[in-house]
Amino acid sequence: MAEEKQGNLSILFTFIAGVFCGVLAGILLAPSPGKETREKIKEGAEKIKESADSVVKKVVKIGEGVVETIKEGAPEIIAEVKTELKNKKSAIAQAVEAGKKAVVEEIEKIKQKA
Repeated sequence: MAEEKQGNLSILFTFIAGVFCGVLAGILLAPSPGKETREKIKEGAEKIKESADSVVKKVVKIGEGVVETIKEGAPEIIAEVKTELKNKKSAIAQAVEAGKKAVVEEIEKIKQKA
């Protein structure tokens, strides 16, 4: 899901870059007097601002979705981690007890030989 949202962001940023390049190329390549060129630059900047605002809104919306997904999944993940830790703790405790028992048995064998 995160990869899909990241792909969407990439598309949005590519779109903005395309708009910017298109406006810039149109302004620079079209023969017109300085006043008209400045007006076109102003209009182009406004279009870019509008596109950027749109992208920011979409990014915020995507971010909110990611946060919500994390909030929804966090309790389940925490419960799984706790269960796994309990299982590991139990296995370690059993291994320690087995080790203690083996040491005691070896000590008894040594005492019997002596």
